[in-house]
Parts: sequence; C-alpha cells; structure tokens
Amino acid sequence: MKRGRGNRNMDRFKYFFSQYLTKDLMESNGEETEVSNIIDDLLQYDDEGYEIPDFIKNILQFDEGEEDENEQKNEEYYNANDELQPYEEVEEQKEEDPVIIEGQLQFDEDEIEESDSIKDQPQAYEEEEQKEEEPVIIEDQLQVNEEEIENFNVMEDTKRCCFCTIVSNEYLIKVVAFYYSLERTSKNFHLWICCIDDKVYSSLSRLNLKHASIIHVSAVEDKKLLAVKNMRKINEYCWTLKAAVSSYVLMKCNAESVIYCDSDMFFFSDPQVVFDEWGEASIFLCPQRDLEWVHKMYGKFQAGFIGFKKDREGVNCLNWWNKKCIEWCYGEPDSETGRWGDQKYLDEIPGLFSSVKISENLGVDAAPWNTIYNNNFNITSRDNEVFIEGDKLISYHFACLSIFNEDDYDLWTFNYLTIRSAIKHNIYISYIESIRNAINIIKSSLNEDTKALFSKSDSKGAQTFFKYSDLTLNMARYDEYYNFCTITSKEYLIRCMALYISLKDRINNFNLMICCMDETSFSTLSNLKLENTTIINISEVEDAELLSVKKERSIQEYCWSTKATLVLYILEKYGVDSVIYCDADIFFFSDPEPIFKLWKNYDTLICNQRYPEFEHEYGRFQAGFLGFSNRKTSLDILNWWKEKCIDWCSAKHDSEMDRWGDQKYLDQVPNLFSSIKILNDLGIDAAPWNLIINNDYKVYKENNTVLIDGSELMVYHFGSMEIFDESTFDLWKLDPLIFSKEIIDNIYIPYVHVLKRAIEVLKKSGWVDVKELFSKEEVTKAKNLYRL
Repeated sequence: MKRGRGNRNMDRFKYFFSQYLTKDLMESNGEETEVSNIIDDLLQYDDEGYEIPDFIKNILQFDEGEEDENEQKNEEYYNANDELQPYEEVEEQKEEDPVIIEGQLQFDEDEIEESDSIKDQPQAYEEEEQKEEEPVIIEDQLQVNEEEIENFNVMEDTKRCCFCTIVSNEYLIKVVAFYYSLERTSKNFHLWICCIDDKVYSSLSRLNLKHASIIHVSAVEDKKLLAVKNMRKINEYCWTLKAAVSSYVLMKCNAESVIYCDSDMFFFSDPQVVFDEWGEASIFLCPQRDLEWVHKMYGKFQAGFIGFKKDREGVNCLNWWNKKCIEWCYGEPDSETGRWGDQKYLDEIPGLFSSVKISENLGVDAAPWNTIYNNNFNITSRDNEVFIEGDKLISYHFACLSIFNEDDYDLWTFNYLTIRSAIKHNIYISYIESIRNAINIIKSSLNEDTKALFSKSDSKGAQTFFKYSDLTLNMARYDEYYNFCTITSKEYLIRCMALYISLKDRINNFNLMICCMDETSFSTLSNLKLENTTIINISEVEDAELLSVKKERSIQEYCWSTKATLVLYILEKYGVDSVIYCDADIFFFSDPEPIFKLWKNYDTLICNQRYPEFEHEYGRFQAGFLGFSNRKTSLDILNWWKEKCIDWCSAKHDSEMDRWGDQKYLDQVPNLFSSIKILNDLGIDAAPWNLIINNDYKVYKENNTVLIDGSELMVYHFGSMEIFDESTFDLWKLDPLIFSKEIIDNIYIPYVHVLKRAIEVLKKSGWVDVKELFSKEEVTKAKNLYRL
C-alpha cells in the first residue's frame, strides 16, 4: 500500500491544527466551530497533493527537513508491506522514527512536546527475543471513512471517562439502559457504540444520545475480520470485534484511554473511580472472582470490562489481542490449547505486558458469578448506595438476563438462582426499572413496537423468572418470602380469616392470595384491606374449561376443580417463584420456614395422608396442602392435574376408574413427573385422619412448642369442622371420635380462640352479618360437640 507524502502531511496537519483550534480559538470564541471546515479553507491543493501553508507550519513548528530524512525509509516501509510488521532496524530508528500503526496519525517526537499521551505512542517493534509474542499491527483494521468520522463527537477533554461497546438489535434495550446509567452517574463521559446490524444502527442514531457516538461495524471491519465473520456465531463475532473496536476508538476518535464494556453493563456510581484506580497503567483488567475450575476453563479476567491506554503497552496489547481473536474465537472451550472465546487470552496479558493494573475494587464489574452463587460477600445499602465489603458498587454485569416484555424477565437463564434480598432489591430491581425506562424511551422516541426487541424464548421456560409487580417488589426486600393461596366461600370465610391470622401472628414475609367463590367473601375481604393479602375474584380465574363444568358440580366439587387453574393463574399473573396451596381450614402453629427449606431443591411439594385405611379410596396424598413452583416440571403437573379435574371431579368415589375428587389423581404424580418432594413429617399437615382416628401418637407441649412424637407441629388441617356460633363447634362432623385432653388443649383450643378473634374482626368491620357465616346444621346433630 502506498501513501503519498502530501497525504501524511495532511493527516498530521489535521490532527495538530484541530488541537490548536480547539484550545486557542474555540474556547476564546465561546462557541463550537466545525474544525474540518476551517481546515479545508486553509488548505491549498496542487497536483502533488495537499500542502500546508507556511503560517500553519510555523504554528505547528513543523520541521520539513526532518520529515525528509525519514521519508524514503517510510515510503519503502509502506510499499513493501501489505500487512505492517515491526521495523527491522530497531536501534537506529528507536529515537527518530514515528510509531507506525495503521490508521494512527504519524508525527515526530519534537512536534508533540505538549502531549504526554501522544509522546508515549507505542513502538511498532520489540527486541528480537520477544518477536513470537509481539503484537501484530494490522494495516486494514483501522481504515475509516472520513465522512463517518465527521459524525463523531470528537473528544476535546482527554480526561473524560471513555467507554465503548458492541451491540446488536437484540441488545438495544440494554445498551440504552447502559448509556443512561452513565449519564446518571457521570458528569464527564463518552460512549462509542459499535452496531453490528443496520437496524440497531438506525435506532440508536435516531435516539440522539448526547454523549454517545454511533459507529457502524463496517467502519471497523477489515479484510481479516470479514474473512472470519461468516464462520462465527453472532456472539463469537462480537467477541472477535472487541479489540478492533477499542483500537478504533483510540486511533480514530481521539480518546486517550478507553474501557470496553459489554452492553449489559450498568453503572451504579461515578465511573471516575475506575479510572482513578487504573492510574498510569496501560491496561486495566478485572478479575473474574469465580470458582477456580471456572478460571482454568474460561479465564481469570473478565473480557466484558477491560481498558486500554493509547500508549506503547496499551496499543501493543490491543493488537496482540486482536490477532489472537481473529485466529480463534469460539464459544466452546478448546481444552487442548486452553482457549475460550476472547476471554481466556487475557490470562497471558500480565506476563506479556509490563504496565497492567488488575482491579482490586469489588464494586467494579460485579456480576452474578462473583456476588450471587460465589463469594459470600457482605452486600449492604446506605444512603441509596450499594457496597460490597465496603467497596461502593460502581458497575454490575447483568449477564444472561432475558427480557420477555416490560414486566417479565429471566434473571439468570442457565439455571434457577436464589438471589438474596440485598442483591435483588438494591441491584436487580434498579436495573429492571432502568430497563423499563429504556423501553419507554425507545417507544416514545422511535415510535416503534418494541416486541421485536424482546426475547423470543417462552417465558414459561425461564429458569429464574421475575415479574415486575407491587408484590414482587415487596418480596425483593426479603431473603425469604412465602406465598400461599387458598379458596374460600362465605361458608369458609371465618376459617379463611383464621388461616390468615395464624400466618400474620408468626411472620411478616408472606402473602396470602385468597380466591373468593362468591360476592360476600370477595367484598368483605376486599374492604377489610388486610396486610399481606391479595384478594382474587373467581371470575378472574375462570376460563372456558372451568365454566363449562361449573353448573354440573357442587360448590365443594367446583372448588376442587378450580385448584390447579388458580395456582397456574397465580404463577403466571404474579410471577412468584412458588406458592403453597392451602385449604381454608389449614392453620399454622409455627413459622413455615422449615417447610420451605425441605422443599428448596425440588419443584413440587406434596404430603402423605399418613392413614393407610383412607388411601385406597381417597388417595395417598393430601390435596389440601400442596406446593408448586414456577418451573417447567411443576407447571407440567399443574396442567396435567387441571385437565384431569376438568374431565372429572366428584365427591363420590369412582371405583371403576379409581377416582375421588381432585385428590386421587395425585397418586400418579410421582410416577409421571420428577423433582417432587414428598413430606412425611408428623408435624406438617397433621389432621384428624392421621392423628386422632388411630390415636397412635403422643401430643404434648414443650417450651411453648406443640410436639407430635417429638416432631414440631407446624401445620394442622381442621377438616370437616362446623362452626355454629362464637363458642360452639363440631370438631369432626363425620363420625364420633375420641379427642384426648392433650389434643384438645394443645391443638383445638388455640384454634377455636383464633376463630373467635376472626369472628370479632368480621363483626366489627360491618361488612358482613356474621350469622350468615355460621353452619346451618343443627347443633343437636353434632358428632363431636365442643363449647368454649
């Protein structure tokens, strides 16, 4: 490739004179001036090319004689090399030759005494023994269209925090959130965004982001990049581009340093902290801070946050990395050569280059892999700022996060991840709110439908599903939060209130969703405005399938038929991770936390009946206490169960088909589905049928805890109980039973006292006549009468 002397003079002139104009003219005029227009007016053109007027030469202190001494060598150098290689005459040219980097302006040392960063331009050669590891300086990499450069916001203040990123249309929402996080936290930044498709280039250009320059990938691509483009997946090609884009910003956009960030990065506080930590070093690396085996396979440093200076070591490192990524950059680890993507190469940088700063700030490039499932860092919040072990959170890498729509997200697409409240509430919620804001900006500014920008995956397959709602925002404040649901009618309203009170007396990190089968229960509970509750009208839940069987079933049978549909509705509408369905006559005697711990590593929770005589007819498992998660295997069970209950759900046992209500179907679940926790704890879902009928267990109280043969009583199912008034009850309406004094004193008396409290609450509310809620059965027919 041949470059004329006039063209190189032109390059040098444009750079220095633009600096001169900026410093001495623009500031004094107090207004922005188009540098290129002034330059063009001052240039004179003849047959030999652009020449610099004498008065400009004086301004630039340009020594044409010195240029002539090197002209012949430089001309030979350009003509002899299609790809730039290190110059062989190292010793002779170290002091005098300009640094030869394609696309970088060329100049002599005495011309740039004012610029420390330019004075330190990297040499294009190393000692002979380093040749094998030496960066290859690529000629075509930095070719640029002058027209494109004119559209850039040229950096006049070299102290600005400069960033670059790469984005496709699928990442438009995230990169807009990234940009505005910088705008919110920094007073002095610039972001270059390289767009790898026309759609995102057009969209970002029209958004008119004040502190951003939009680059089309074609401005960066050279023949070597284009040669590998079609051989790599889109993510692999983006990885391949990182070094080239960073070089482009340094060489073509007048940035003295730049930090490349993945476009799913987000800043929580001023990035100047990063540049201060970087200091005088040429290269900035962030440790992965992951498990050791991850470091060995995927690398010790994060390629999603890496910085380079425009000095010898910085640019040499960039060109070395660029060469490596063009040679090989794939998503599957190469165990033989120890390569993975663009990232594993970074392990070599501290050994190859001398001026490397490895960040020690835990708040820089924090990410799921170093804050959630590794490293038990103490994460706190004060004065609206987040701290990781005392380091202020600067940036967080929201990798592997999918956006299904404005409300629905997968926070970690690989697998289910338990995210503690300090991270979810203080970090993820802030990001999601910024994502929602970015969506609104795109909608309003571009007047476009944003559906094309959302994940094409089915949200039902999300691993760590999150729905943005008032409920989930409250849930995010707690490390553990428990969701329950139940079904009630006016006949069960008192018992439903007792269920609520039993939870409210013991915990505050819960929500009870109550599906009301009639207007009396719905209006009463809605007007009570109970904390930690969500009141649902049955009409919200009913679909065509349910309505098709409603008239042919009793209220009890219809409630049974509704269970699976209700749980599916709750998981979809409210986006909770999991929910336990409880019959309205369930009562909690202690904190339910141990139940959720037992369930933790499973998708679905069921309880044994623990009464063999019942199992043949009524089923092995209890349909009154079941847990379901918002994960595929559990959703599959719910859909299967719903279909069965719609097909048939009767209070009469079907011996031919071996069916009873909604419950007998559950016998098949462990054989058909996986990830099921079957509880057999005596204190969970204890009931008359497994405690009183056989009377095989010892019930007693110890340290204010009710125990059943040594197991703590957590949940009791007061099935088949009648309430005649505030103080009169039938403890088991089906058959006469023997209730021991210990069972009465420790289980039933506490419950009837809470029933009485519930009646008082309802009575005082004035929203319902409590007499309508009592049993219509005659007291004289009670099988196990009890009076307070």
